[in-house]
Amino acid sequence: MDLGCGAGHDAVFLTGLGLTVVAADFSEEALGITRRRAPAAKTENVDLTRGLPFPDAHFGVIIASLSLHYFPWHQTTSILDDVRRCLEPGGHLLARFNSTRDPHYSAAEKRRIENNFYLVEGMPKRLFDRRDIATLFATGWETPAANEHTTRRYGEEKLVWEVATRKSHS
Repeated sequence: MDLGCGAGHDAVFLTGLGLTVVAADFSEEALGITRRRAPAAKTENVDLTRGLPFPDAHFGVIIASLSLHYFPWHQTTSILDDVRRCLEPGGHLLARFNSTRDPHYSAAEKRRIENNFYLVEGMPKRLFDRRDIATLFATGWETPAANEHTTRRYGEEKLVWEVATRKSHS
């Protein structure tokens, strides 16, 4: 599953490899773009705050590329619990998170909502530090590989956490 698929960049890549992909997003506009760009992907309108509409242990891999940063901490942890529910035992999560050290957000005008959660240009944005990443994946996940690095994947230089982990078998 490509969770928070946006314009479908990952769905295009994955369906191009011949993989079966469910591309999920809250935005019908984004889903329309994904349908045009990755017609082989199945699209689903999903509001992460209402739970994922998929059965337990349904996916072997879930990709969440900068889609889990719009929520207060309690919702972020609930959403991640639901992501884990939808993964098969031993299933993989590959995720990107905004870093607290990203210069783009450090320089932005923002209003603090809660720790590492801000209103930035009218949009809620959560930033993550090493402790946040460790806390998110402390229970129910195998020890994650988590690396903070700079990417240009989103059009401009951006500092992100990339996390690769697996759902625990227990």
